[in-house]
Amino acid sequence: MERIESNTDQDRSVMLSRSSSGSSTSQINSNLTGLQLSFDGDDFISESIPYLSSNEVIDEQIEDNPDAILYEINEVYDVIFRAFEEARLSEEPVERTFEIELDTELMEIASAIEQFSDVKMIKDKFRELSRFLIWPIESGSGYYWEIRKIHLRTRHKQLTNSAIMYLGCTMREDRAWQRPEDQTVIRRSETRAAIRRYNCGGSIKLSIDVANRRAVVNIYHRLQHEHPTYRQVLFPDKAKEWIRTNISYNLRNTEVYRRLCNENLIDPKLHTKEQVYYWASLYKRNTYIMNQENQLVSAKMYLELPEFSEKGFKTVTYIENVFVRALGFITPLFGSIGAETITEVIIDSTFKTNQERFELFAVNANCGGYGMPIAYLYLCTYDGTEEARHNPENTIQTRVEALRKFFASLRQEGLKPVFVLLDKDSGEISAVSEAWSWIANIQLCYWHLEHAIDRRIKDKKECTQKLRL
Repeated sequence: MERIESNTDQDRSVMLSRSSSGSSTSQINSNLTGLQLSFDGDDFISESIPYLSSNEVIDEQIEDNPDAILYEINEVYDVIFRAFEEARLSEEPVERTFEIELDTELMEIASAIEQFSDVKMIKDKFRELSRFLIWPIESGSGYYWEIRKIHLRTRHKQLTNSAIMYLGCTMREDRAWQRPEDQTVIRRSETRAAIRRYNCGGSIKLSIDVANRRAVVNIYHRLQHEHPTYRQVLFPDKAKEWIRTNISYNLRNTEVYRRLCNENLIDPKLHTKEQVYYWASLYKRNTYIMNQENQLVSAKMYLELPEFSEKGFKTVTYIENVFVRALGFITPLFGSIGAETITEVIIDSTFKTNQERFELFAVNANCGGYGMPIAYLYLCTYDGTEEARHNPENTIQTRVEALRKFFASLRQEGLKPVFVLLDKDSGEISAVSEAWSWIANIQLCYWHLEHAIDRRIKDKKECTQKLRL
């Protein structure tokens, strides 16, 4: 297995390629891996794919875990490495759930999936995509992981461009080969010492959701055991320097790999596209990380760079105390549209867009029926002590107070809408009403209202059924 050293720590290494026994592992992978289709309700695509039997179908959903932190692919190595190191010191199992954002490069691979109707080709594309997601996990954990099953999900008898893959540690006990009873001839490979197996229960559930540009990783490893043998191949410093120097040209990773090969900076027989992808992603990340310790400060510093501030990006709200951390800013559209001409805005929020678990609010202006993003707010609230509540530095202590300050800052910039469209969030309604002095007409989103009613009716039905039981 190859290693590449980190640019931040020369002792750190990232294991990338299979060992000499990898060819046999790959062959076993192809034998073990099965293809299954999952479905919602009664939806099953047996008519379009007649060679799949009903016992190959599984009803499997991609779970939405609100506590799962979202990471970029270049951060996965550190996440996994820390998880296994903490487990080793505490002698506890590794059990971690997180999400990986599918960036532009990965989405180029994923976008080809919807172009295929042949199940085998779809399966191969998901395999190709999974290699980029799995190798930093292998590198951080120090163990090999093999795909055992792939489930393609369907909805209304149509493929949904999502898949759930199950992987296992290659050194698990149930991975050991056993000679069939009717095979009396001993194979040549059996004369070699057998690979040691462990009751580690190592498993990964990898849920790839192309439509939402994410992959959910559930990893479990019961105990730390011996690592497999690998060979060490360092990623050349000259190749890394070439990537760092040319990162501003925004070359595709496939083009970077081709140029490195053509200039003999890497050996295509030893170095992989996954290695190039990792270093390119890492250097791209370093171009916009201004502060490694505080991401909120980093984002503020990034927005204040001349190349952005001159275009119209402007920080209007910045709060950082014991109870609230928030960063609000306007976009160039705020000025180009003209705040005084905006009569209707739509405000909505979402979660899981960042590692720090900030809630993200978007303010869109209605321009001829099109939503134009004119402002954003990152907001996160925390619990504090009674003593902290009386500290004058912590004047803003609640979510509503932070929203009110953000909306008031938009008013100071000249935004005075006649209509504000919101969901049913009472905090947003209160903050909007106070920030715009009770002059804005608040309208509730029909979609949110309809879903709230459906959810309330469903909860009532479930409660009634429990009482009957």
